Amino acid sequence: METIRIEKTEKKRNNKKIKVAAYVRGKSPSEITACSALDHVQHFDSLIKNNPDWEFAGIYADFNKSGITVKNRPVFLRMIEDAKAGKMDVILTRSITRFSKDPYDLMKYTRLLKEMGVEVRFENEMLSTMDCLFDSAIECCGTSLKEQAKGGKMAWK
Repeated sequence: METIRIEKTEKKRNNKKIKVAAYVRGKSPSEITACSALDHVQHFDSLIKNNPDWEFAGIYADFNKSGITVKNRPVFLRMIEDAKAGKMDVILTRSITRFSKDPYDLMKYTRLLKEMGVEVRFENEMLSTMDCLFDSAIECCGTSLKEQAKGGKMAWK
């Protein structure tokens, strides 16, 4: 029986460390306090710096910003520009809705990053833009994203 080996992105690219950044967004002051955005910053800082195969490429954090549109998130847009400049290979984020609540923006930026070879990993959903079913999963949750943007909850099962 032939063994099929799947290479993960965890493997060093060209014997170099993988440049890993994180994106954190908190909408309201209450989200920024105790157990939220600041905790996420510390979580990702530790996660990246403690992985010997990763090179810390920064943490991008938009505080007091809504996820409904990227227009008003200057740090998110700077992260995209830095990705275009080759400053990162992977972006970690807590969840899809921390990245964007707008299905159009979500697809636009995840596809743009993927085309540049930059992977986005969503912790809560255990999804990566490099997963073969990522686009299908995102298209299916478009309605849920719109509902959550209006104040509803989105559950992943």
